[in-house]
Amino acid sequence: MRVKRESIGLGLVCLLALALRLFALGYGLPAVFNPDETPILNRALAFAKGDPNPHNFLYPSLYFYALFLWESAFFLAGRVLGFFDSLGAFQREFFTNPSRLFLAGRAMSAVCGTATVAALYYFGRRLYGHATGLAAAAFLAVAP
Repeated sequence: MRVKRESIGLGLVCLLALALRLFALGYGLPAVFNPDETPILNRALAFAKGDPNPHNFLYPSLYFYALFLWESAFFLAGRVLGFFDSLGAFQREFFTNPSRLFLAGRAMSAVCGTATVAALYYFGRRLYGHATGLAAAAFLAVAP
């Protein structure tokens, strides 16, 4: 029964973390107030041209690759659901109203942030026990 109680606690903390990260996902759209968002998305989507070099090392390169894969999955899902008629329609959306593309990228960051909360719990539990792991995860879940 103890394993189940631990899982419930972690699940609640992760749900709280995800809810807080998704709460204002659309903040500022269609305008973009963060000057980093547009060039990061632009660089990640440029991988589709065949150049896998991010040409920007102010940010971790893995983030660009993950964002490219995430946005590619978003395109494929949008294609199946009828949001995008073609790759050209997806590209036009980036220049005309990129809100959905930014929302998809922000959602990836929210999911990664929530996964970090779970990872911190497991590290804390392994090193110091369940209570410490859960407390650390809870603090990270509500951190700005």
